Amino acid sequence: MDVRDSRILVVDDDRAVLGTYLRALDAYAPLQADDGVEARAILSAVQVDVVLCDLQMPRMNGLDLMRWAKEHCQHPLWVVVSGQGTFEDVAQALKLGAFDFVCKPIQSPLQLQTVVANAVGHQVILAERALLVRALADNTLELAESHGKLEGANAVLREQQAMLDQDLQRAERILRALLPRELGPYDRMQINVAYGPSKSIGGDLYGAAMLDERHLAVYVADAAGHGVSAALLAVLFHQRLSTVDALRRTPAALLRDLNRGLFEECHASGLFVTAVYALIDTIARTATIASAGHPPGLVLRGAGIDRRLEKTGPALGLAPDASYGEHRISLADGDRLLLYTDGLIGAMGERAGSLGSILGAVSSDAEDGASVVDYLRRWAERGEDDVTILLLTASSGASTVDADQAPTFRTVPDDCPLSVGSAAGTTWVAVRGHATWKDAGVLRDACIEALDAGRGVIVDLALCTMLDSTMLGTLHELVTRGEPGPPFGLQSAGKEIRVLFAELAMTQVLCAVAPCARPAPRAMTELRGRSDATTHDVVLHAHELLAELSASNAKQFQPVIDALRGNPDGQATQVS
Repeated sequence: MDVRDSRILVVDDDRAVLGTYLRALDAYAPLQADDGVEARAILSAVQVDVVLCDLQMPRMNGLDLMRWAKEHCQHPLWVVVSGQGTFEDVAQALKLGAFDFVCKPIQSPLQLQTVVANAVGHQVILAERALLVRALADNTLELAESHGKLEGANAVLREQQAMLDQDLQRAERILRALLPRELGPYDRMQINVAYGPSKSIGGDLYGAAMLDERHLAVYVADAAGHGVSAALLAVLFHQRLSTVDALRRTPAALLRDLNRGLFEECHASGLFVTAVYALIDTIARTATIASAGHPPGLVLRGAGIDRRLEKTGPALGLAPDASYGEHRISLADGDRLLLYTDGLIGAMGERAGSLGSILGAVSSDAEDGASVVDYLRRWAERGEDDVTILLLTASSGASTVDADQAPTFRTVPDDCPLSVGSAAGTTWVAVRGHATWKDAGVLRDACIEALDAGRGVIVDLALCTMLDSTMLGTLHELVTRGEPGPPFGLQSAGKEIRVLFAELAMTQVLCAVAPCARPAPRAMTELRGRSDATTHDVVLHAHELLAELSASNAKQFQPVIDALRGNPDGQATQVS
């Protein structure tokens, strides 16, 4: 597919706006439609690559047109045009698979041309990938003789990951637009914030605003999950919060209303938001605080934690009739209220139990809240989860937001030396760094050899940062081996590894992860990968096992399975 051959459809009921779009995109000789009904007729008759569509139109609006196309015409990529006040519609469009969005009024033809060019380029990549997959399926691959050909099969998966990364970047732009870049000033109050998403996007939110001359509202929230799903859930929470009359509701009543709205809008397993909301009377120096399943807020006075403010009700979106209690505290001059997400505790690890003494030491010496937050942010850089830290100080001072510096994650070498050791009749295999298909056969052989000899096996993933699909399938094979004998288990799987298990429906593998890690033997020797005639069979079998777990897996891994089988008639399924 050539960029010059791409077909564009522009849909808008405003003739003047439509003309502007057509002139800006005249290089594509775009088709045009006045509303959704006319656009539907064109899409039914002609293959269109990119649709630039207004959301608000008579007869059939943009969202209804997208719903129809999702069932009847799935090829085009959608760029939606949204005016102010339709952010909820934009979120719905993204749920329906919109590629990108443009805010009205469009600032310049170049802006529109850039967005459409990105969409056209994306379609070209998809077309080229389909050709590559078909070409890959037409060749008989002898992967045991050529590692280069095996890398070609895995390139399909890497390209899919690159496309997912682009989706995350677009969602991250939307989420960051909701976060305040500066705060205050506030009368006799100071707020300092540090915010860092994991990788490119997270589900954390924070906010602070004066409701009237004396009442200040602050909140910190954490949407469950990661990536686009967490971002959309955070957007929905923000939209719901913006429609609530916070001044006329107590924090408990506000959380109750938010909970009911989120439950009705997106009730599903695993979708929920934890949040803590505080209403500060800046004149009376009092705070009323309600918490929906959120980590405890901390009241800092002097040289330590004076009070822990535990949750006053369940997370939002879990039950329609949830109720919430409240904490009420007074704030003397210099007192501090610390709100944060669970990423901070995860980053501190074993030091989390000493948070009180750590905070006491740093806060008693700090003249302003910014230095306290900066100290905690440095701790947060050690973790792999989203982190938000909000510190309110009952004194005058400069409010700050540190929302641009991403966490720095620990790194390990790209190669993955497997190491093995033995203690008390158990064989330990430690996986470090990025584990790929080159290591799967060695891991499998070492574990099966130990199990056949009557020794239990523990695979330690504490220093593992990534498992490719072959390694995942090999772990699934070992966990579900089905033969009676010594136990096989895993430990210290990080959040991202657990997310991979969950997304691929690897329930039995998740259950095999021990809740508490045991110390590995001190004497561990390295296991190096090798190439032999069994490599091809290990890779193929691992993907076949993963494909059997769910329909989504089957669709995702079929191109690789077809390539590994060397089946020229196999139809490689395109992976979204």
